[in-house]
This record gives sequence, structure tokens and C-alpha cells, in this order.
Amino acid sequence: AGLGAAAGVVATLVSYPFDLVCTQTAATDMRSRQASGLMGAMAAIVRAKGISGLYRGAAVAAGSVAPSAGVQFLVLEKTREYFADSSARLPAGAAASSGLVAGTVSKIVVYPLDVAKKRLQMQATPRPVHFGAQLDVYRGFADCLVSIVRREGLMGLYKG
Repeated sequence: AGLGAAAGVVATLVSYPFDLVCTQTAATDMRSRQASGLMGAMAAIVRAKGISGLYRGAAVAAGSVAPSAGVQFLVLEKTREYFADSSARLPAGAAASSGLVAGTVSKIVVYPLDVAKKRLQMQATPRPVHFGAQLDVYRGFADCLVSIVRREGLMGLYKG
């Protein structure tokens, strides 16, 4: 389990700049995009914020890998135990049902971390005036979560 979590963290950190650029690109106005393509967008972030700019919110993303996998495997084991017959065999469809329940519960538990990650990624993205109000600026992960709950209620952690 430890090696799997470590591999998940490494994969998350390696792919994180792509996630950041995708999130920021999706939320910007076509007319305001100055970078051309993925590499151009990454270069613009590096020019503006340095290499560390490519990893804004990465700690949250990497930190959510272990809880996500942990919850998923725990629920998977428990649902398989629940569905198993006296010989410990799973009836037809029980494995799929266990996987469905495990994935759903894991996503419900970890989704607030993803919302915080996206908000942290977006605070560095300039918003065109016609998109509406400017985004909040957070001092970090905990401030982001607390601010969301304070301003939007608990369901604010599940927006999107």
C-alpha cells in the first residue's frame, strides 16, 4: 500500500503542471489567452511565477492521493466482505457493485480537496471583467477550506 501511495504521489506531481494549465485554460476567456498551446501556457506561468508557479496547489493534489486510495480500498474490502457468501466467494455482480460503492465513497470524501486544489490553481489566473467578480485569494489550503465553508456553507466544498 505504501509503494502504491508513493507511486500515486509521484505520478500526481509529474502530471500536475498539465492539470494546472488545463484548469487555468478552461477558465480563461479565449480573447485573453496570450500563450499558445500547452508549452506556451507553461512558459508563461514560469515567466510570471517561476518554476514553483507550475506547482501551485500541488501539495493538496499529492496529499489527496493517500486518503483517496485508503478510503477506496477500505470500502472495497468492507463491501466485498458484506457481499461474500459463506465460502468467501463473491456472487456475480458483487465485485462490480463493491467497486462502484468504493469509488463513489472515495470521491465523496476526497472531493473537497479537489475543490480546494482548483480554487488555489485559479487564484493565479487573471479573470476578464465580463466573467464577473475576481476570485478570492487564499493563504493556503486550510484557509481555502475554511473560507469556502464560511462563505458558501458545507455544500460549497462540493461545487462543480
